[in-house]
Amino acid sequence: MEIDQLREYCLSMTGTTEGMKWGENLTFMVGGKIFAVFSLDTTPINASFQVSDEDFETMSERERMKPAPYFAKNIWICVENIGIVSDNEWKEILTNAYEIIKAKLPEKVRENL
Repeated sequence: MEIDQLREYCLSMTGTTEGMKWGENLTFMVGGKIFAVFSLDTTPINASFQVSDEDFETMSERERMKPAPYFAKNIWICVENIGIVSDNEWKEILTNAYEIIKAKLPEKVRENL
């Protein structure tokens, strides 16, 4: 997926907002909490996202994926090039990241999404 398609997919999830943080980092949030970050100032574009505990170990061992700098303690993965992940896998990754963060939100916030 290209960055425009990834952006469109993220914004299709209920209550998702976007913003720019830390320079040229396109972030996607639900309830004000970040679930995915795309570094637009790197070539190729890299991405970081929340994963489950189970997926963290598996994904950390994949080529060109690693624990995300500054976010690894919170169970985040960094993909060095968004082009190495298939469209279907991106949808699964982003949906899972969104759901993990959404589940951590207070109940009232989730109800208002």
